[in-house]
Amino acid sequence: MDSFDRKALTRFGIKSGFVEEQVEKIYQSLIAQYNLDEFEFLSPEYCAASDQKHEINMAYFRLKKPFSQYIINQESGIIKEEQMVDSIAKLIHDNIKSRKQVDNHFIATLVELLVSGKGLHEYVSDIEFHKYRTSGIAAYDRTNALKVYTYDLPNRCANFALEKDYYPYYKVVSWVGHEIEHANQRKVRQQKRGDVRTVIWNACEYNQDKADEFFDQVIMYPALLFFILNLIYKRRIKRIDKIYQKYWSYNPKERVADICGDSLVLSLIEQDSKKEVLSNIWNMFSEELLATLLGGYDQLLGPTDFYLSKFKQYEDCLRINEFSKSLSLEERLLLGLRVTSDELAEAKENKEKVLSVVRKIC
Repeated sequence: MDSFDRKALTRFGIKSGFVEEQVEKIYQSLIAQYNLDEFEFLSPEYCAASDQKHEINMAYFRLKKPFSQYIINQESGIIKEEQMVDSIAKLIHDNIKSRKQVDNHFIATLVELLVSGKGLHEYVSDIEFHKYRTSGIAAYDRTNALKVYTYDLPNRCANFALEKDYYPYYKVVSWVGHEIEHANQRKVRQQKRGDVRTVIWNACEYNQDKADEFFDQVIMYPALLFFILNLIYKRRIKRIDKIYQKYWSYNPKERVADICGDSLVLSLIEQDSKKEVLSNIWNMFSEELLATLLGGYDQLLGPTDFYLSKFKQYEDCLRINEFSKSLSLEERLLLGLRVTSDELAEAKENKEKVLSVVRKIC
C-alpha cells in the first residue's frame, strides 16, 4: 500500500484489519451521508463534502487490486511465547469446532499472534492476500509485507492420510511460521547484536545488500547511463537468485525458518488434549524437522559453509566458524555449521534428545 493510501485510510480511522471491508462501509456511509445537490455548487460545504468523498474514493479504488489487504495492528502489545502458543491452539480449536476451513481471517489472526509473541510489529506491517502462485502459500518481502497465496488453499494444505480437521491448520501454521522467522531474522540483523546469528544472516544477505546499494547510487544518474547501469544491476540480481534457487536447501536462513515453523506445530500439538489422536501428525512434522536439521551434511564443511562458498564468501565462512567453536552440537546443527562425523552419528543416534534441545533454542 502506498503512502497516499495509508494516509487517507488513517484519517478515516483504518489502522488495522481488513482494509477493503472497512473502506467499503465508509464509502457507502459517505454516499448516504452526502447529497451534494443540497449544497450550492463550490460552496465551502460542497467542497468539504466532495473532498472527503474523493479522498476515500481514491483510497478505495486504488485498492482495487487482485488481492485483499490486511493491516497489522501496530499498537497491540507484546505477549509471552507461552500465551502466544495457547492462543494459537485455541484459535485452531475454535475454528475446528465451528467447522470452518482455513481462511483469510484465520491467517490474519495467526499472524497477529505471532507478531505480538515475537515482538515483530516493526517488521511485519501488512498481509497481502493474493490469489495465484505455483508453490507455497506465503512469502515475506523486503517491504515488511507478508504475502499469502490463497488459490485452492484447502486442497493445497490437505493430507488425506492424516487427521483431516487438524492437519490443514498445522500445515498453514508451519508455512506462515517459516515466513515469520524471516521477519525475526531481519529484526536480528537490524538490532546488530554481533552474535553468530547476526553474522550469518548478514552474510546471507551480503550480495543482495550490495546490489541494492549499487542501485540506490545509480538511480539519480542521467537516463542513458542509468539504463546501462540498471542492466548491470538486473544481471547481478539474476545471478544471486540463480544461485539461491539452486542451493536454497543449504541456505541457513531457509533451514532455520523450516525448523522454526515445524517446531511451532509440535508445540501446538503438545497443547492439545487430543495429542494421542494427533500422533501421526506429530511424527510427520518431527521427522520433517529432523530431516532438515540433519540434512545438508553431505557437504564436507556443512550446509552453511557450502552455501556461502557458492558466493565466494570465504572470509564470512572463516568468521562464522570462529563463532562455532563455542557453540553446542545442537546450535551448530540448527545453524548448519561444521560438525564432525562422530558428532553427526551421535546426533542421528539420539534424535529425540537433539530434537528437544533444538526446539528450545530455535
